Amino acid sequence: FQAEMQISPMKYVTRERIEHARDLLRRTSLRINEISSRVGFRDPLHFSRVFRRTVGVSPTGFRRGEVQGKH
Repeated sequence: FQAEMQISPMKYVTRERIEHARDLLRRTSLRINEISSRVGFRDPLHFSRVFRRTVGVSPTGFRRGEVQGKH
């Protein structure tokens, strides 16, 4: 997998989850904890940390349009 994709399987899964979260943040009015759960994070705080590390802004900030993200 890593040889083909140039990324570890865990990083790939995390990236896909965050992309799905970004889409939900753009298109829905779901609460952050609901989005967190839908994309596979048990802990909304952990989700927010991973989201911020990946995108560069909190999920709330992303929803407000503070940044369009690193990807």
